[in-house]
Amino acid sequence: MASMALALLLVGGVALAIEKSGGPEDDTMVGTNRADHLDAKGGDDSIEGLGGGDRLLIGGLGDDTVSGGAGEDVLVGYGFTGPSGTDNGDTGADTLSGEDGPDYLQGGLGPDTLSGGEGEDFISDGLGDHGSPENSVDTIDGGRGNDRIFSMTYKPAQDVIGCGPGVDRVHADRGDLVADDCEKVRYRMSHR
Repeated sequence: MASMALALLLVGGVALAIEKSGGPEDDTMVGTNRADHLDAKGGDDSIEGLGGGDRLLIGGLGDDTVSGGAGEDVLVGYGFTGPSGTDNGDTGADTLSGEDGPDYLQGGLGPDTLSGGEGEDFISDGLGDHGSPENSVDTIDGGRGNDRIFSMTYKPAQDVIGCGPGVDRVHADRGDLVADDCEKVRYRMSHR
């Protein structure tokens, strides 16, 4: 049995924003053109924020596909265990796409694909990858815009990082594969 909680803000019969929480099942969630908060929880989920600056799109446990759409969005590939915001150990293979606008993308444990799209994006797989399986390879594409990419995961797996047009800054592990289109690159010296 699927369970989902929904809060919809209406003004004059027009949806301004929604807050949705999924359950342990596979969920499909679609936001509005406003600042939505969509949290899929468990399962292999599909989340589409549409337009607007989405406050938080969370894939949670499982292999999730999360797309922010236009606007300044926050996309997260893992769930939280409590108010401290600590990682819950999700090892799913998540796909996060920021699309248009300045976005914040945060991968989780497991092999993630993070794509910033157009705009000045902040993309990180490092915070979610501490303690991840050693063979968990992330693929990051900054897209068009001046992006900041952090891939310091403290694991021997070689993450693959591309930047795209713009002046991009990358912080990576020494063994990561960083494309030539990344203008400013800093490497962490060793694993552990």
